[in-house]
Amino acid sequence: MEQVLFNDYFIDRVDAYVDIEDRGYQFGDGIYEVIRTYSGESFMLDRHLERFKSSAEKINLRLPHKIEKIKEMIEKLKNNNNLKDGTIYVQLTRGTSSRTHGFPE
Repeated sequence: MEQVLFNDYFIDRVDAYVDIEDRGYQFGDGIYEVIRTYSGESFMLDRHLERFKSSAEKINLRLPHKIEKIKEMIEKLKNNNNLKDGTIYVQLTRGTSSRTHGFPE
């Protein structure tokens, strides 16, 4: 069964869901990065994660972990899924909040 990393937990993909009030879903209020993996190696991972961090800073979105921790989690996810050749999507939103257009606290 394919696993995903969702809110710091490795879970089966079929058990993952996004709340209808998530700001990423409602307003596109989030960031993402797409990382290709070839022969088990993530292509330009450090560069992708630096861009991810830069994107977060530009929209005042706080990363939940330091880049090194995110990198470790990506590596564990690859291992859990035995991913050799594929694509990893790293996504972060501001999360759920009441339906207003301004940034939540």
